[in-house]
Amino acid sequence: PPMRRRIKDMARFMKQGELEPYSNICFGAGGAGTYSDGKLITRIRSPYIGYIMAQFVKYGAPESIRYLYNPHLGSNKIRHCITAMLGAMEDEGVDIRYNTRLIDFEIGGDGSISRIETSQGTLAEPLALFLATGHSAREVYAMLRSRGIPMEAKEFAMGVRVEHRAEFINQVQYGPHYRERYEGIETAQYKLAKTWKDENRAVYSFCMCPGGYVLNASTDTSGVVTNGMSNYLKSGKYSNAAVVVNTSQDDLNRAGYSGVDGGLAMQRELEERFRASVNEAGKCNTVPAQRLTDFLGGSASKSLGGGSCLNPFAPAAMHELFPVFMLKALRRGFEQFDRKMRGFAGDPEALVYGIESRTSAPYRILRDPERLTSPVCPQLYPAGEGAGFAGGITSAAVDGIRCAEAWLETLR
Repeated sequence: PPMRRRIKDMARFMKQGELEPYSNICFGAGGAGTYSDGKLITRIRSPYIGYIMAQFVKYGAPESIRYLYNPHLGSNKIRHCITAMLGAMEDEGVDIRYNTRLIDFEIGGDGSISRIETSQGTLAEPLALFLATGHSAREVYAMLRSRGIPMEAKEFAMGVRVEHRAEFINQVQYGPHYRERYEGIETAQYKLAKTWKDENRAVYSFCMCPGGYVLNASTDTSGVVTNGMSNYLKSGKYSNAAVVVNTSQDDLNRAGYSGVDGGLAMQRELEERFRASVNEAGKCNTVPAQRLTDFLGGSASKSLGGGSCLNPFAPAAMHELFPVFMLKALRRGFEQFDRKMRGFAGDPEALVYGIESRTSAPYRILRDPERLTSPVCPQLYPAGEGAGFAGGITSAAVDGIRCAEAWLETLR
């Protein structure tokens, strides 16, 4: 089964350092969400959200996701849901072609798609092409650019993944005697943000994983990327979250990364810089890490202590790897967060890992606001996070449904 193969490929990467470029934390059955925290919370409003939650429940999710403010499946439960959904689709006759890359497609003079070229052959005269690749399919972005599909640069964010002992976060959030007062309470979460409007600068926590694990989410051996996950019970000894800085077009221009491809260029360079800090050439399995107090103080960590990262991790002078604007903002952000959660920045056991660079797509693939198709190709439907129109499992599902319904309207 495809999910089992993906699990084996990831285990081999974690234990032996052998990365499979098309079967890893980001790519494979279920996409990147399969190995995330399984968060279903979303800030968007849509009539489809209830339907999406009902589908998850139908395929194995707990009923509580229908009414909890912060619905959470965990990586273990969402894997079972995705496997069940894929099986049901195949039972209905859907042909799912695993391990098949989109290589190219040909656009005729009238803008229609005459053929789609994949790594397993050619598909002639498709009715439509829904492009839902996720935000790490860089080969697809390059192909779209070569085909003249209109795209624009999109603001995104980069930073670190910070980790504390779960018990430390519990005590900060619930109080020192929380076990006596709140019997059976679940592992604590947090959400932190600081904005400096006059500077167009924001630092915020993202993808908080209570009782979770830090992951090496690299998709090729040229760079290192971090992410986080937790299981349904949130029972791990550590809690982690991304702490990231908004990266505007002005930031990119000042740093020498101008143009539509500037965000991707900065991503690539920083991921390579972090990789090279702790890995030999051609390897990406070890994750750079540093004690948070050393990161803020500008000194190298002599040792790291314990941590949850499922890949090897090693000391790196991460404060020397970030662009100045990003390092300055992260330090200011942590200082502010420490005022909201006492000890958050001063905990001597807290670690930061890097680089957290794939929070969202660096592009937006342009589309007609009504038809939801590319303005130069009426059969191409850019959808979800990779197209720049979503930011999580639920919002991506909503966008996919909207695109599907827009296409169905053309058949009526």
